[in-house]
Amino acid sequence: EVLRDTHLATAAAFLQTQRGGTGNESLNLNRTSMSIERLRCFRATDRSQLALLSGLGLSIVTFEILIASAASHAIVAHTLLSLKPWIPVPTRDPELDFNLNALILLDTVNCLMYREVPIIRYEPTDEIRIDRSVGICCDFLPIMYDACLVSHKRYRATELDQLQSVFSWSGIKLKIQEWSPVEPSGFIEMYQDNEIVAMRTQASIYQNAVLLLIHRMQHPYGGIDEVGMSWSKCILSSLETCFRVTGSYPLPTFFPLLVASLEVTDHPTRQDIMGAIETRFQLVFCQFLMKMKRFLQYVWEARDSGCFLSWEQIIHATPKMFFLP
Repeated sequence: EVLRDTHLATAAAFLQTQRGGTGNESLNLNRTSMSIERLRCFRATDRSQLALLSGLGLSIVTFEILIASAASHAIVAHTLLSLKPWIPVPTRDPELDFNLNALILLDTVNCLMYREVPIIRYEPTDEIRIDRSVGICCDFLPIMYDACLVSHKRYRATELDQLQSVFSWSGIKLKIQEWSPVEPSGFIEMYQDNEIVAMRTQASIYQNAVLLLIHRMQHPYGGIDEVGMSWSKCILSSLETCFRVTGSYPLPTFFPLLVASLEVTDHPTRQDIMGAIETRFQLVFCQFLMKMKRFLQYVWEARDSGCFLSWEQIIHATPKMFFLP
């Protein structure tokens, strides 16, 4: 009953995207509005309700992503704030863990992009987990959180804090560079070759994408471009290899593809990237992909004009958007 309206709205929006029709948009929005109100009023009274609460939030976010709503991050944040008092992360509930990890990843990636602090820091355990959203990257989530924290502090720093901030950047970059994904025993036997390639690619490109983004928070586009370009080439070549081997990109992969593409200056490669965005992702992401292409075009045109661009200039000069991981 709690999930009915948002599931119906999401299913209708999905079919509308697949078929290219208009559908009953007012009905879908009305159903989602009722679901948002349910989420706002939801007060968990015991831990057994947490999977339902997280599922409701994630279902609403899924609908918002399908229509490319800018409200998606607010819903993610509200859901995580409602869950935070109850949760050590990870939990022992597989459904709740899946919902939580997806929400944490969405929150963390958007906080990285906007230099904010995520709601929840994933705390790794001795148990090695494979997750449907983050694959073998569960223990990379807290490192991404720490990168957000350093970035936020650096963004708010005064001139007197600059030297300390340099050391903070150095520390988090070292932590990222030293990280490597841990695969559980029997990993090769448990998964098909294509799945293993996809998960290993995802781990590699996320690691390089966070390093690349930190580089651009320290140095504007047009400055020390050779370092940014080296990480960009590594990410794009890893994606291309994965596509050749498996026939698709790993998901989620939008965030690494986006930050890598911003570095590209030659027009043939830019055209290849646009072609990949248009043909290598499921149609269900079409609304987000249109925004992603506009974002890339804005940065590429600004770079072609010869001006130096800081990360803050890019983020604040473009319309607020919700970035998919």
